Amino acid sequence: MAKNKLTFAVAVDNTAANWKAWGNRYWPCVYLVDKTGTVRHRWEGELGADGAKNVTAQIDGLLEEQPPKGK
Repeated sequence: MAKNKLTFAVAVDNTAANWKAWGNRYWPCVYLVDKTGTVRHRWEGELGADGAKNVTAQIDGLLEEQPPKGK
């Protein structure tokens, strides 16, 4: 992450705990988690150009959301 200057959270699941808990079936799989910690979107498999556009739009939408009051 440091080498590529990534500043966002990246889950490392060496024991496959999240893989099993989330019912993951594909690698790679992209999960988008909102500001409350809820998985809101997922993309199974490689993104490609269409997937990248889709996921980017979903990320932009999540970033625009205001967190619920009290959280």
